[in-house]
Amino acid sequence: MRLFIGLTLPESVQHELTEAWKRTSSPADERPMRSSLWHVTLAFLDEVSEENLQPLIHILEQAVAHPPGGAFHIKTFESFPKKKPSRIVAIAEPDEKTAWGRFVMDVRDMVSLVAPHVDRKPWIPHISITRGLKGKPLELWNQDIPKISWVPTEVALIKSVREPDGSHYTNLHVFPLDV
Repeated sequence: MRLFIGLTLPESVQHELTEAWKRTSSPADERPMRSSLWHVTLAFLDEVSEENLQPLIHILEQAVAHPPGGAFHIKTFESFPKKKPSRIVAIAEPDEKTAWGRFVMDVRDMVSLVAPHVDRKPWIPHISITRGLKGKPLELWNQDIPKISWVPTEVALIKSVREPDGSHYTNLHVFPLDV
């Protein structure tokens, strides 16, 4: 099954982001993602076998036991990635950027024991708001918004299933963060 690990967003942040998005002059040719799917990805695990699910949950309990503190702040929507952008994201900057970067690397290292295909790209904390139309890159774009802040309170192990109408996510396990 296709899995990833993400910081969940409180409903209040989903609402604030939705309102901020409504006030933007967004580029054309994008399809919005449901706000219930919004999250900050910590690690994309790719395919993980069913028999590795319980060991993965056990490892994640240990891996997320001592997260960095501080809030995340969203001040910008922008096209992403810089080369051939395929979506619009909200950039989520943590107070403790270095500590969160180390935390993400440690989580990725630990889960690689049962999820060997974990993505090792540099971590850029963001929330995907929309996706471009298939096969058509978006134009480079960004827009500042009023600051939205929150302190993460949980991490989720999320299953992603690709469907013709887009990806569908299911939380397989939620880990409360000791904040």
